[in-house]
Amino acid sequence: MNKLRWAHYTFHLEATTAVELPEFKGSTFRGAFGHTFRRLVCSQGDLDCAKCDLRLACVYAQVFDSFPPPDSEVLRKNADVPRPYVLEPPETARTVFERGEELTMGLVLVGRAVEWLPYFLITFRDVGERVGIGRGRGRYLMKEVHAEVANPGHGLELRQVYSATDRMVRPVGPNHGLSGLDSLWEKARPAHRVTLRFLTPARLQQDDHLVGEAPAFRTVVRTVLARTSSLLYFHEGVRLDLDFRGFLYQASTVTVADAHVQWVDWRRLSTRQKALMEMGGLVGNVTYDGDVGPFLPLLFLGQWLHLGKGTTFGLGRYEVVA
Repeated sequence: MNKLRWAHYTFHLEATTAVELPEFKGSTFRGAFGHTFRRLVCSQGDLDCAKCDLRLACVYAQVFDSFPPPDSEVLRKNADVPRPYVLEPPETARTVFERGEELTMGLVLVGRAVEWLPYFLITFRDVGERVGIGRGRGRYLMKEVHAEVANPGHGLELRQVYSATDRMVRPVGPNHGLSGLDSLWEKARPAHRVTLRFLTPARLQQDDHLVGEAPAFRTVVRTVLARTSSLLYFHEGVRLDLDFRGFLYQASTVTVADAHVQWVDWRRLSTRQKALMEMGGLVGNVTYDGDVGPFLPLLFLGQWLHLGKGTTFGLGRYEVVA
């Protein structure tokens, strides 16, 4: 996992007209982003990405329609693979923003997608200024975007990568963001209790069914591990060298000590399937007891990558609180 690159960015948006959004805003931002991204970079019109001769070289296909390449050694039969980005929509439950009010959202890029940051910046700028978002196509100005940059010996610092003042996309350098897991491995100290706080609906699966109660520790670890290893393989070209079976067996010895979770229902309209999609999930706190130390690096990484279904529009966000 020390080969995995990821980076976190914070977008500061200012409404230039009234903006009306749903309570959970991730699907709205993801939809506007996807349509605009394709319009800006795709040269093949409405052609299905799976049938396009340029799909292996196309930034849009790699970001928004990721699928296993023909020579893939894993997940070869899957229709798609984890996307190398996570949108973190504005956390507020407010739905109406008047002109001049600010919205803040986050973006996580993984693997080689870190190098494609300019595409994301130009796309979100275009959404705000030309396309609009939400009911009535409200407009916004992308005022500033900051990247979290690793400063050896000093932790993380914020660095501006875009400003509306000069409309310039600034290079941050090839090593910006969070590269590798060296700092996270330092957190693999002996520990016998950990609490996870699920901040946005977590859609975890066990035996092909959605988990509707406090998830087993093994389920959480398996979900984060599968996502991490897939992102590492498909977007960095590196296979994770780990005894998966032994790691998960060890995770199964950790038990739920306390839980306060609830199921939150949420629906979104799928423009592809022309239907309402049920996207509910678990929120709340779960405390686990056992030998959790070896799993802390993976759990800390999962805070950036999210877990479960719907990560691209912000589902499955959690934090390690103890």
